[in-house]
Amino acid sequence: MTASSPSNADMFSFHRAHPEVSAELHLQRRSKALGQALANTRKIYLDVRFWLHLRDAERGRPRHPVHTQLLERFTALADRHLAVFPLSDAIALEVLKQKDLGTRQATARLIDRLGQGVALTDEELRCRTELAHFLHLGTPDILVHPLKELAWTCPMFVLGARYPQQTPFPPETERVIQKAFIDRGWTIPFEQLLDSLKNLEDPVDDLADVADRLNALNREHEHELRTFQKAVIDEMVGVVDLMRETIADVRHRQYQHFSGSTAAPTPDEWERHAQHGFSIVANAITAAPLQVGLRLPTPYIKAKCYAAVRWNRGQKLSGNDIYDFTHAAPAVGYCDAFFTDGPLARLLNSNQVNLAQEFGCFVESDEQAIADYAAQLLVEPDPAPTVD
Repeated sequence: MTASSPSNADMFSFHRAHPEVSAELHLQRRSKALGQALANTRKIYLDVRFWLHLRDAERGRPRHPVHTQLLERFTALADRHLAVFPLSDAIALEVLKQKDLGTRQATARLIDRLGQGVALTDEELRCRTELAHFLHLGTPDILVHPLKELAWTCPMFVLGARYPQQTPFPPETERVIQKAFIDRGWTIPFEQLLDSLKNLEDPVDDLADVADRLNALNREHEHELRTFQKAVIDEMVGVVDLMRETIADVRHRQYQHFSGSTAAPTPDEWERHAQHGFSIVANAITAAPLQVGLRLPTPYIKAKCYAAVRWNRGQKLSGNDIYDFTHAAPAVGYCDAFFTDGPLARLLNSNQVNLAQEFGCFVESDEQAIADYAAQLLVEPDPAPTVD
């Protein structure tokens, strides 16, 4: 899904001619263009277990014959641009944890082949974008693009957008360098990125400790549970409460847009922005959790999953559950299909949680059913071509 990149000279000349475009805006435009290019392409999210099965099949050592079938059909879907299998921050971190460099690079190479240079933005940016999108809705004179166009990036930026800052160059030159860096990064495959990180220590895995702390809090507040919907609302408001800084930033940018002011906010103004914006979002969640949840998919999907654990009083949250919910949020919120393990698929399809139906995402764990789904996509008419 990536177009051929211009030469460095052309790249720098183009960006010098557009000094008014910041690096942040340039990255947003690239992401939006990618989202628009993906409009007619199925997005299929595979959890890490499926990536490992496919990798083993590609290396001639399938754990089950159906894995070879899946690999063949998924590859055909990708080659015909009928589907893309995007990378995410959660997948990238789990691949990084693989200790054998050979199999790790093989996994990354397969992700590049099926993912075609497409990744979902990291969770922090996704939440920021969703909140900004929600607070901008209905605001005069602010153009709001469809949310599903704004969640896409390249493997280079899957763990967050980083580009050179505080360089020794003048500001206008630094801006050109930043935008050229983004353009170059857009062409770097995941395998090359992982190769540059091969000496990086394994990501710290402390999710078991996080789960223990959350379980303790759940026990402490167990008496407050009245209905499942109230549990969902409480979880979602709690997530949004942790994002007051983001809310304040969005509200201040709105103020600057309409007032024309470029002054930095005072601490009191910042707090007012945070409190007012939080009240707007929290009141909306309380009044209409589903309608708001469809506009804030990342906090809503995670909140509903956590609420299901709280509601099932005999169940304890585990570190693996936290991983699962981190995969579920971008998969269900932004993709057409999500293939994962049995317990998570049953949770997302359950009558109580019902997230698969709410977001129109096909969630499945049975490998033969998944192979049949892929076969059906291959006989459907090709979509109209899109221009990168």
